[in-house]
Amino acid sequence: MDGEARAEAVLLAAPWLLLNLSCEMIFILHSRLDSNSADVRKSQRIVDDLVQTLVEPCNFSETLRPHALSSLAAAKASFSRLAHCSIARLEKGSMSKLFSLMVMSVKTMLMMCRNPQQMVEILPTRLGVLESMASPSLVPALLLCKEKATELFKSLAQLQLQSVRQELCLILQGLTTKVTPLISTGLQNLGGFISVRGEGAALPDQFCAGTVRYFAGKKVTVAQAGKAAHQEGPDPRWPVELGGDLYGSTHPRDARPLLVFCPPPPPHPPTPPPPQLVCGRPILKIQWHPFLNFFVRQPLLYTTFSCFFWGGGFVSLADSPN
Repeated sequence: MDGEARAEAVLLAAPWLLLNLSCEMIFILHSRLDSNSADVRKSQRIVDDLVQTLVEPCNFSETLRPHALSSLAAAKASFSRLAHCSIARLEKGSMSKLFSLMVMSVKTMLMMCRNPQQMVEILPTRLGVLESMASPSLVPALLLCKEKATELFKSLAQLQLQSVRQELCLILQGLTTKVTPLISTGLQNLGGFISVRGEGAALPDQFCAGTVRYFAGKKVTVAQAGKAAHQEGPDPRWPVELGGDLYGSTHPRDARPLLVFCPPPPPHPPTPPPPQLVCGRPILKIQWHPFLNFFVRQPLLYTTFSCFFWGGGFVSLADSPN
């Protein structure tokens, strides 16, 4: 692939990321409204407002426009406007937590793609989930958006999709926000890093690593080496279909992951200071008895006692003069 084709593929990283972040935001807000037992009509209105803004022709065309994403901060500002297009209003701190959760969920989903082709397959899956959430009047617009998004990425070759994936990894690198659902499923460790399986899987319609093919004329003989890799499917740790709603109502209410952030680790107990040494020996602190404190506060008694004790005041009868 020449440099021009790769540069064109890199510009498609921003549309893929913005579209998935938009879907993820609606998934999370829908789950929040469901878990808070909000009014059904009000919840449906909020979801419809968000979906309507997303599928509006001018907005969706701008989302799919190939361009270079300057930073995630610029994307966060656009999602703040999207979140406030409905009757729902989010505080600044809540919007920051929501955006961090969106980015980390999409980053984990990207890492769970076993081959570049899955990046294209998850787009209609995510828009299909929105069809089940939105009102029936918005379904035709969602179907049209699904067709446009699939057409944009389906024409790319495997190497171009890999270039898109590399650009996305560069944009999302260094983000280690700890999210409870990802930690509970083993997709994220306690340090906030994504736990990627090392086995891997073969590309679609391809042979596993370690497979030997013999070509003789028009006949192809396939043989497996002694330690060939195993053909694997999706990562079993991902609880739903890849691209689906991780926080959806398909989970039982008692087992549905909570949208909360892990609390910071407790601080370590303070280390006691090292003992003071004099001539290599520690200084011992003596606790005075209250009776001795009484003598110290009485100068006359203290002087008499000191002279009597230290000056040899105790004289035995054997040593006394006759």
